[in-house]
Amino acid sequence: MTLSKLDLCHHRIVLKLKKSCHELNGEQMGKLAVMLLNCQSDSEGRPLFPCTDEMSLRQCRERMDSDTWNAYHLITNRAKAVCASVRHEQFRGLTELTVNKLMSTAHELLRMMGELADSQQKLQSVTREAIDEMVGNNECIMHQQVDIMKLSEVHRAKVESNFCELVREKSLIRAGQQEVAVLLTDLRARIDGSMRQLEQQPKRSKVNHDSLLTDLERLQANAAAIATKIDETGIHFVEHHRVAEQQYRYTLEQL
Repeated sequence: MTLSKLDLCHHRIVLKLKKSCHELNGEQMGKLAVMLLNCQSDSEGRPLFPCTDEMSLRQCRERMDSDTWNAYHLITNRAKAVCASVRHEQFRGLTELTVNKLMSTAHELLRMMGELADSQQKLQSVTREAIDEMVGNNECIMHQQVDIMKLSEVHRAKVESNFCELVREKSLIRAGQQEVAVLLTDLRARIDGSMRQLEQQPKRSKVNHDSLLTDLERLQANAAAIATKIDETGIHFVEHHRVAEQQYRYTLEQL
């Protein structure tokens, strides 16, 4: 709605009021009439009469002539009606503005609620996908744990088997060492006996001497063979120990 210059002046004056139109006293109502008269005079190109809050009503009316005074009284009689009418229009305008703002806010809320609903659906979809992925990952992890436990059992059995084999071989080596020790002791005893016999019978016949030398050579050969067997057994033990240690370390790394 387009307002005229006079209507705009009335609205400016009423907006400046700090009280309701029906709560104005005589002094305030007179000043309101002077300002409304100025609006009418300004729209008709007639002289204006300054009237501020600091001025008294008498100061506002002191320069009025008789015609202006009559117009002032007419304006005074209808000042309350003009004030109330302008107030009503202002209230209606503010009401329409408020309703428009409320409608705009309502539409904005509806739009935001729609976006929120879409976001909620997207969030539910993402959450559902995340839950499904977590369930799948948990099942995969459980299967991997089962496989790891089975592999651990297999390696544990291998370690136990290797350990038992190592103990058995150590026992065999110990028995072989004891046997070799017995053979060496017996050989030494026989050699010592032969030496004593040689010392006691220095004049024994050459045949017996040759036979004794032959026995000594055979005994030395046996001793060499036994020493070779000991060396081979030691090498086999070291190699088997190295293989067992490598298997044990591999098993620990796998675990």
